[in-house]
Amino acid sequence: MRLSACIIFGWLALLTAGPIYAANAPNMVQGVDASPLLDFLNTQIMTTTVPFEMFHYVDGAKHLPGKFSADDPRGYAYIKYNATQWVQHMGQTALSVFGMGLYLASDPIVSHAWGDSATWTLLEVEIPVGMRVIQTGIGASENVNLPDSAVEVLTKFGCPSSLTMQYLLSWQYYNDAPQCVRAMREVIEILKLDAFSYQFGGGYFKVCEQRSPHAEHGRAFVILSDRWLKPGTVRIFNAQTTDAHDERLRIESSFLKSATEYSQRFPDGGDMATYYLYLISPANYTAPYPTIINRDRLPYYTQVSTSGDVVFWPDLQGAMTDPKLDEWIEANWLGCSDKPQYRMDDESASGSGGQ
Repeated sequence: MRLSACIIFGWLALLTAGPIYAANAPNMVQGVDASPLLDFLNTQIMTTTVPFEMFHYVDGAKHLPGKFSADDPRGYAYIKYNATQWVQHMGQTALSVFGMGLYLASDPIVSHAWGDSATWTLLEVEIPVGMRVIQTGIGASENVNLPDSAVEVLTKFGCPSSLTMQYLLSWQYYNDAPQCVRAMREVIEILKLDAFSYQFGGGYFKVCEQRSPHAEHGRAFVILSDRWLKPGTVRIFNAQTTDAHDERLRIESSFLKSATEYSQRFPDGGDMATYYLYLISPANYTAPYPTIINRDRLPYYTQVSTSGDVVFWPDLQGAMTDPKLDEWIEANWLGCSDKPQYRMDDESASGSGGQ
């Protein structure tokens, strides 16, 4: 009886201990303890603390035709579909460094050329509180090296070694590495990652200069999931859109203000590669930010292509530019507010993410 009792007690102890062991088990990915990798990646994650707007131009060759309102459901459907494309196409050849996916810029100016000047379609997307974004680097330090312990985990996944964060998030890294792709898809899900960010560029605005410690206004997001996206948070514009007058006025005014302040800040042209607009003879343009939109003057100092096509809406000709544009930019754009817009998650110790 004593032996039987001991056996029964022993089994009960194992059964009782089972859930405790499972709760404390390491983060297993594809049979590998991924804790060192997950713990390091958590130090690179920021979680948004306020909502803000980001912008995307539909590829000109894939433009959405016709006239539609700013709240047309096609805008939301486009974002929702493309939000998962980066993860689905990891490792596939792409023209861009970071691969196939949905890219969002910090303002509507910097990436306009991607939309094709003749057929541009602009999507304005609200980034919500709680979005989890991993960074390729902070400020000028984009090539953050992964620690050896994290590289060892990746090697066990069948991934290349000698990594930087930027390389880890590029399409080349996953080329011809299906085991690595499977493992990293699981890592992305464990960490509940919604996007990653990288240094890209932004239109020049005085209000954004030195507002944020790590030049966030010059960052772009590549979206990894659609869990953050909610209906009613995407607006869509093309040259035929006639509703949403105030929002279109702000967008158009931002082009004028950025071109004006850039020309004043860099009278000799400055570094146009970071501005992404073709400024014609900026040294000769000294006028203040215009109070009236005059389309006839726009090609003189602002072009979105060498052909001279401009981004603005014909029905806004003669309208007053937004007098409170700076306040709108501060409240709605990444990296232009003097209030914190995100928190870093490096206090997370477990590597489990998504708390």
